[in-house]
Amino acid sequence: MNNAKGKNLLIALLAGATVALALAPGSFSPLAPLVDDWVPSLDHQHVVVVAHLLGFCALVVIVAGVWGRVVSAALAVFVFSALLELAQTQVAWREGSWSDLGVNAVAVLLGVLVVVVVRRLRRIRAGD
Repeated sequence: MNNAKGKNLLIALLAGATVALALAPGSFSPLAPLVDDWVPSLDHQHVVVVAHLLGFCALVVIVAGVWGRVVSAALAVFVFSALLELAQTQVAWREGSWSDLGVNAVAVLLGVLVVVVVRRLRRIRAGD
């Protein structure tokens, strides 16, 4: 497998895992046991917000790293997140929401910020 195919496979696997988590029953959350142990006072909605922020921010960083284009990565991840919210409206045990989409947008912007800052720091370090 060449490098480009491997990178595209990584994106496909991450997208598949994200779809599975987004459409799984709400009681299934890999973060729930950790949150219960570490921060028992944190309610479910806060866990959802943190998961959206971390997940979609990381997706932007990874996709931008693979594609080399941060704006394209940000747009693709945001559209992907919007499609997930739409898909959740069609599943009985989930619900898509505008507030989740808003959190996803913030996460995408944070991902862009991370990529821009890391690229800038690399240029400074390289002496450009």
